[in-house]
Amino acid sequence: MMMEEPAFITIPYQEFKVIVQEVHSLRDQIAALEAHQLNDTARLARDIALDRQRITKLETPKIQPSNEDSPLLDELYKEMRAQGRKQTDFSTAARMVLSLIHL
Repeated sequence: MMMEEPAFITIPYQEFKVIVQEVHSLRDQIAALEAHQLNDTARLARDIALDRQRITKLETPKIQPSNEDSPLLDELYKEMRAQGRKQTDFSTAARMVLSLIHL
């Protein structure tokens, strides 16, 4: 035989007040946790955005040829072609540039 569940539960009013206060307290805790979670989510989104900016800065070369460097590079390239060179090392390129400057 199955027992039927009672339709009403009777408890003293003081116990009811304690239960209601606990429910309110738990609701407040849930609201605080939800707010904390939203703050954490926003902070994580900002951190991810900042990390992406840092990565982009690291991937982007900082040294760009300036307009002042370009004429020397062009002259070095012309000199290398005149000498039939396709490649050169740093010290040879430096001597070639110095010889072009002192001409």
